[in-house]
Amino acid sequence: MKKVAIIGGGKEGLSLLPMLRKSKDATVVMIVDRNPNALIFKLNELGYKISADLNIEVTSNLNAITHCKDLTLIIDASEDEEIHLILRSFNLDNVEIISPLSARLIWGHMGESGASQMSLVRSEKAGLLASLKEIVDAVNLTKDKKELLSMVLRVALSSTGSERGSIMLLDKEDNRLSIVVSQGIAENIIKNFKGRYGEGIAGQVAETGKPILLSGRVNNSVLDELRSREAVQAALSVPLLADKKTIGVLNVSTNRSKDAFNENELTFLTTLASMGARIILRSQEIEEMRHDSDSFSIWKRVSNILNAVMSLEKKLFEVSNVISSYMNLECSIYTLEVDSSQLYLKASSNAGFSNSTYYTLMVGEGIEGIAAKTRREVTLKGEVSEGDRVLFKAYPLLSSGEELQGVMRILSHSPNEEDPEDDSLLRDLIKIIAEEIKDSFKEERITLKTTKISAINEAGINLISTKDLKEVTRLIASSAAMILDSEESIVRFRDPLSGHFTIMSTYGMTDKESRISLFKMDKELSHDVIEKGVPILVPHLKDSSYSSKESIAKSGLCQPIKRGGKIVGTISLYNKIVKGFFTPLPFNEEDKDILARFTSYAERAIDNSLIVEESMKLISFDELTTLPHAESMENRLKDELERSKRHNKIFSFAFLDVPNFTSYVKVYGHDGGETLVRDISHHLRESIRAFDVVGRFWGSRFGIILPESEEKGVDVIKRLMEEIEEINLDPEGLFAPQKVKVIYGFTEYTGGETDINEIIKKAAEDLEKKRRSFLSE
Repeated sequence: MKKVAIIGGGKEGLSLLPMLRKSKDATVVMIVDRNPNALIFKLNELGYKISADLNIEVTSNLNAITHCKDLTLIIDASEDEEIHLILRSFNLDNVEIISPLSARLIWGHMGESGASQMSLVRSEKAGLLASLKEIVDAVNLTKDKKELLSMVLRVALSSTGSERGSIMLLDKEDNRLSIVVSQGIAENIIKNFKGRYGEGIAGQVAETGKPILLSGRVNNSVLDELRSREAVQAALSVPLLADKKTIGVLNVSTNRSKDAFNENELTFLTTLASMGARIILRSQEIEEMRHDSDSFSIWKRVSNILNAVMSLEKKLFEVSNVISSYMNLECSIYTLEVDSSQLYLKASSNAGFSNSTYYTLMVGEGIEGIAAKTRREVTLKGEVSEGDRVLFKAYPLLSSGEELQGVMRILSHSPNEEDPEDDSLLRDLIKIIAEEIKDSFKEERITLKTTKISAINEAGINLISTKDLKEVTRLIASSAAMILDSEESIVRFRDPLSGHFTIMSTYGMTDKESRISLFKMDKELSHDVIEKGVPILVPHLKDSSYSSKESIAKSGLCQPIKRGGKIVGTISLYNKIVKGFFTPLPFNEEDKDILARFTSYAERAIDNSLIVEESMKLISFDELTTLPHAESMENRLKDELERSKRHNKIFSFAFLDVPNFTSYVKVYGHDGGETLVRDISHHLRESIRAFDVVGRFWGSRFGIILPESEEKGVDVIKRLMEEIEEINLDPEGLFAPQKVKVIYGFTEYTGGETDINEIIKKAAEDLEKKRRSFLSE
């Protein structure tokens, strides 16, 4: 059981009490704070009260630490440099001093996982890495390197269920490994450790730069001999690599089983080793810079700013001002927007710079753009007057892997050209600035993608619950535009009557001229998507075959909408407007993937609405003829009227009826009358176009809608009437001959304001007129 003392009665230290109270391997025996009364007040604020039976000593005397029997761990939460120094001056043997962040990792994440005796599952390992990265980013590596490496080792041991482990560093001069931190290894072994390059398990890993997994049956006699010599059942050893060069080795081993480890543990330890290498490299960089106290001071200030919790823009602004103040020059920082290949001015020490300042350069434009394009420093020197020299320099901000993140530009009057140290310091600062920009953009992209996926899921639920097709397409247009930061969106849907892909819904459309030019462009783009059956991404419309002088669209993305494997529509997005940018950015492959994800919901919503629509049609059919009944025909007529008005088209509507239907029924009976109605319906259905609509109103009265007929509507109706009159109802000749007579009522919509009641009324009046004429004969 570890005996723990907490130094500093702040909230950060006191908030550890509940966690430590639950721990099975630690107990708090002392809390030291210079003001015990304030300590009690802070405890009350947190809702805590120290019970007498806990036996926790509360004191203001820091020396009490030295008299605490069997103390094994100190959590230093004081944030006081003087206290840090005093604690270290006590020379407390076998007492480890850690930070509150370390304590949270040990008794928070690792404690909850219960991983002391067995290896962790993948999700727990991911959580440990995330927690460890947060701590590495937060602490001061000049002071806490050893503690951080100890934490890396703890994570390695806990995650693999190992009893022993160490982190060794390689001395460049004599090629020997030295143990920096260890656990479960006897002191005499550590003192006598030679660490020769190429010898032993760790020595081989250091020499080859490749990890070694000793678990289960080993088919390598040399490795098997090493396992026996080092008296371990199973071992893992991975290199700490920096720029592909070995700087150390991370080792864990166990005697619990010969097959205790597997490839998963090896992969995890390799990731962990990269974090250990990062700690070592960063601490070494700091140590090398400490030779120049002024340089180290500014490096530390910049590092603290970059590690602070604030927006990237604010970090870069503060960094540019720190550099400007220290070096007496103007400093500006640009970041690269990869998709548009543009540099955006994000920060500057220039007095005229503010959050609203908007300035961009294309890569290759100006000396900043040249530095970005060539990835090399660009320098301009000159003398504006005698003794007044000017230095203008642009540095590419290159992160690990030589990835361009932006450009730093400096402007200096009368620079000291003989002093290269400032330039050297800038290069060092540029590395960490570039890494911070890379990490921030990566985190921003992940956060943004997560937010968009969440928005898609939410919008998808809303879409799927909507049953009306028009409302569905409206929601598709607006939701897609908002989720993908699009200025305009257009949804097209296949018209079952004409077969054309017509615009069903739009979002963000403004003035008429822009709308017309965009519709023309979208017609071409959506046509290609329909033809090819795949989405099309056009990052720069002006450089494509879709370019138009009239259109203000800069970038486009079009996705097919499918139902049952067939394309039934398209969704197009134009102009990506992102917060913080004043001009449209190009859509990219990630946007394409997100739109595809959204479209999967849109397709389900469309399918649902069409199923509902089709179901409604099924209950809207006449039982005898299976043609649409009167109410359904009125709805169809209403839709056709709206479509014709929208597209400036004409259509015809007519009634067909048998004026002497009663006579037929008297001769042929009720069944004969039904046979006549069925035969007429069958003939009409077979004689009209696929997108014409025929329905039964009642009795022997039928209605016909003829959209955009090339043949005159009235001629079509007359032809149908004549064909029906030729139907032979009595092929057996059992009854007296009874000739079929058909009359029609006709009207045509050619434009203007009207409604379906007026159209039906006109056709009915024309029909009634012909009925009276027939009866008077």
